[in-house]
Amino acid sequence: MQTNIGDIYVAGEAAQVKCLINEKPSNSVGAVPAYRQGTVAGINAAGGLAKYKGIIYTFSTVVCGIEFAAVGFNESRAASNNIDYVSGRVKGTDIASWFPDSGDLTVKIIAGKSNGRIIGAQAIGNGAEKRINIVASSILAGMTLEDMQNLELAYCPPLSDTYDVLLAAVEQALRKLRR
Repeated sequence: MQTNIGDIYVAGEAAQVKCLINEKPSNSVGAVPAYRQGTVAGINAAGGLAKYKGIIYTFSTVVCGIEFAAVGFNESRAASNNIDYVSGRVKGTDIASWFPDSGDLTVKIIAGKSNGRIIGAQAIGNGAEKRINIVASSILAGMTLEDMQNLELAYCPPLSDTYDVLLAAVEQALRKLRR
């Protein structure tokens, strides 16, 4: 987080960081990356040797009571970075469909076509942030669609469906990848 001027450090939106999806310099956005960068800058300003690895653009919000979340590249950003991709989009439920108060949840997952590596996802509906956090972890771990297909997610009717909508989206993307 050190600038080209000795003993001057920068964090947050003023910092240029590495995008961990395409390995290119990128603007920094979001509170969590800014917090981590500030921690790294503080450690280093005090003589430490901490490193900030980079950003994957994890985001969530609630608008008019509807949960939205995303991580990594969407299709437009993948295309603008010349990444050939596949995607899977599935509309399911946030919890077991037969359970009271279940609601719609749509998840879209995006992966590189050449290697199946996860590069992004978007979700809308209750539980969107929970699914996006799983994908964020998968991106950082360098997981592929096949790796994600083998995830064993917890199940409890008031908390999730037996076959989670995220895994259904992964399966749909895998079918496209194998064509």
